[in-house]
Amino acid sequence: MGFCLFTGNIKDKLAERVVRDAPHLVILELNGLASQAALQELTSSPLIKKKVPYPGSGHSGSLTRNNQFLSVDDFIVQPYDQRELVARVGRLTQKTEDTSEILHCGDLEVNLADCEVRVAAESLN
Repeated sequence: MGFCLFTGNIKDKLAERVVRDAPHLVILELNGLASQAALQELTSSPLIKKKVPYPGSGHSGSLTRNNQFLSVDDFIVQPYDQRELVARVGRLTQKTEDTSEILHCGDLEVNLADCEVRVAAESLN
């Protein structure tokens, strides 16, 4: 299983970047108020139509801070084993791919998330 990696930081407009780059998931390093604000932006943005899993990574102390990261889809404690991270990423992406929001029938493609219809790769207005 291969993954394409994009990096960013909390200064990025994360919701816009998720819409533009259409990632299969976003791994957040959970380390304080800034990452809590980033998670809030991602989970509440009306721009993001497709369900994107948000696993978090952080030190064990991150788990005890007033439940501020309850909306993450998974959590992995640092330092972590790369094989475990790959397994968790695979599970989360497979879980979201099973509930595809794009329907195909021959040349017809209906994107339920974006309310867009294409025939032979051309958008209908």
